[in-house]
Amino acid sequence: MHMRLNTFLTYTNESSGTKFKVTYDKLEDVSQGRITELPSHVPMYQFFPKERLQGMVGMFLNWMAEGQVNHTTSQEIEKIVQGVHVMTFDRLLPMAWGNDNTRN
Repeated sequence: MHMRLNTFLTYTNESSGTKFKVTYDKLEDVSQGRITELPSHVPMYQFFPKERLQGMVGMFLNWMAEGQVNHTTSQEIEKIVQGVHVMTFDRLLPMAWGNDNTRN
């Protein structure tokens, strides 16, 4: 199953109880390494300079926008890695944010 980013955002908002601010970067800016800075980027700058990090993230975002990023299906992963069972985001996110009522 392929998930759109807006669907993923809906799951994260519901699971975390937080309404995330959404910003849409122009593809021209992303191609030039000009991306919206996320809070998680700032601590990384001491290890990975801002311009390089934003350029690398921009490159990956550009690949995604062009459809060049393919994810292996859960069935393929489960065949490759014995004993691993892939979990969907709608199941994983409540567990990650401690809102998982399905374990009770």
